Amino acid sequence: MLFFIGSYTATGAPAPHPTGAGISACSFDPISGSIAILGSYTQRNPSYPIVSADGTVLYAAEEMFASCSPMLISYRISKDGRLTKLNEIPLNADYACHLAIAGKSILVANYVSGDIFIYSLKQDGSIGQMTQRIHHQGSGVNKERQQAAHPHMIYALDDRTVYCVDLGIDQVKTYCVSRITNQWESFATMDVVIKKGAGARHMDMDPERKWMALIGELSGELFLFQNIEGQFHLADSAILATGEMRAAAIRIHPNAKFIYASERNTNSIYAFNILDNRLNLVGVYYSGGSTPRDISIDPSGNWLLAANQDDDSIAVFSINPITAELGMFHRYSMGTPTCICWQPVANE
Repeated sequence: MLFFIGSYTATGAPAPHPTGAGISACSFDPISGSIAILGSYTQRNPSYPIVSADGTVLYAAEEMFASCSPMLISYRISKDGRLTKLNEIPLNADYACHLAIAGKSILVANYVSGDIFIYSLKQDGSIGQMTQRIHHQGSGVNKERQQAAHPHMIYALDDRTVYCVDLGIDQVKTYCVSRITNQWESFATMDVVIKKGAGARHMDMDPERKWMALIGELSGELFLFQNIEGQFHLADSAILATGEMRAAAIRIHPNAKFIYASERNTNSIYAFNILDNRLNLVGVYYSGGSTPRDISIDPSGNWLLAANQDDDSIAVFSINPITAELGMFHRYSMGTPTCICWQPVANE
């Protein structure tokens, strides 16, 4: 299995001492859980790289202010994991923090400038021209962190529908491609709203789209929504811990029964299972390092990887397929890792 790690490299990144290489290509052994680093590719602060559905192209945005001339870059992925740059285009936005591919478009969530940039994708996978900009409006009750809208993640439901998780307004905004204008338009009846001040950060869904799990960065809360006839309704919520929170990543296991969430202040990974449409805490686990900015489940569903940003490490945990419990097997050195993305298994 191939996967890629984005890491913070430069001053101005949301990390105290960025030492990352940029993008690292890695192989993963799903039997032993071991990692081999295949190579590293220099790019400034690549935030949440994403691989195309056919597994042939990787995209990464540079997370920094527009005054630093950030770029959005595409790479061709070879069979052995090597990356070759296809093209790059200027990204005139402040702190691009997340990407999603939907149909023949790539969408970029820009945290500080509060907008979404949309670019076309060419036949060879390279990035085309910018086709649209969507600006979010509003603010939240936390005057320090929610003084304005802050798109933090984009999740593609299908080729014509995406969700955008916005920390500043505590909403998951929905956008669909109009069959008349061919532009992305708001579809408010599908929006999801969470408790004020929670700080909506990231979301995930199971393969059959039965569940949507959403993490509130500021309140440290996990929200579980159930899909009922195409609408998501709050089924349950759980508070990870008390005190000041910096909840980060959330993942639903492919079996749709387990949910994992990371919290950076306590360096913890929280494991839940879903019983009778309710969240049941299974255990709290040390992330294997400091500041687990991202966690990811490998395509086999047997392993969970944690990117521990501030002590330069990747930790690999085994997943108990019956109980959801974690057991730590390996720890690897990796400069300021921030994100883990997998190449689709079907295209190995």
